[in-house]
Amino acid sequence: MTNSKTSEPVEVCWRVVEGSSGRILTCAICGASADGVELRVGYVVDVPLHSQMMRDIDSARVLAQDWLGTMRAAAEGN
Repeated sequence: MTNSKTSEPVEVCWRVVEGSSGRILTCAICGASADGVELRVGYVVDVPLHSQMMRDIDSARVLAQDWLGTMRAAAEGN
């Protein structure tokens, strides 16, 4: 997992409030550089639960929507 805590979010893709805890889970694109961008999911964007490097911001947006769809499907299953 990439964990470059120094980069600021370039764009927030989505935020979800967890029903059981009331905590806000955020997905954001961070750290645009020559190597690409980092897509992070976590309760605090600086400390991601999961992150992935992407080649560009458009592919990061697509993956962010995929992750959101996966979360929604899991929530419907509970």
